[in-house]
Amino acid sequence: KELRYDKEFIFEYLKKQNYPIEKYNSYFLMFNKLINLNNDNCIFTWKEHKRLYHNITCLPNEILNLCYWNGGAELVEIDISNSAPYLMISLLNKHFGEVIPADVKEYIKSVCNGRLYDDLLSYLGNSNPTKPERDMFKMEVCKYIFFGKNHKSKLFNQFEKIYPSVARFIQVYKHKDKNKLCIDLFKVEVKLIFNNLLPKLRNHKKDMLIITKHDAIITSQEYIDVVKFELEAAGVNVTGYKPHTKIKIISK
Repeated sequence: KELRYDKEFIFEYLKKQNYPIEKYNSYFLMFNKLINLNNDNCIFTWKEHKRLYHNITCLPNEILNLCYWNGGAELVEIDISNSAPYLMISLLNKHFGEVIPADVKEYIKSVCNGRLYDDLLSYLGNSNPTKPERDMFKMEVCKYIFFGKNHKSKLFNQFEKIYPSVARFIQVYKHKDKNKLCIDLFKVEVKLIFNNLLPKLRNHKKDMLIITKHDAIITSQEYIDVVKFELEAAGVNVTGYKPHTKIKIISK
């Protein structure tokens, strides 16, 4: 109940953006979910793939930017860079055991440095992408490599040249069910966030602001250091490797 906002200001903000009607309606409904959260009508849903959804999970940052915590404190989001590739390290560990191929080690190094997409782009000849280019490339990597059907796209073929053992692992994993990898990555995410991270954070301070947003945590600025430390520690517990984390102020 400590999440604050100016309802009239947000409605006026949405009107002034001249969004297409579909986007306006979508944001309007999302904000109403936020209002319901503060009216004790928080909706928690565990999907069949074990991922948790609630009122704030899918709220765009454009709306969260207009909210603040108790006393006017800014909201901050801390998340894992290259999160799906990072979570897959847990599955790679189980598959390869102690004998890890050289290309898998290089994959892990790139992911844990938060540079997998940048390294792939550099290999493909774009060493200085714009943010829109990188965002689009990230979506393509998720679509054609990690999620969806097994198919030898041009991008997958390039990925296979750099990380052949990882590519083969992905193909075999999705051979019978194209959704299996995605579902199991969500399970690893739950293990990291709910089984490892949240119990640790609860021990620090009971009134600490903690809002889960899949692989990310929303908190207030005073808790950045402790949340970042415990998120990285939880990552080590689950994958054996420290993740690269990034911090973003989402309310201004």
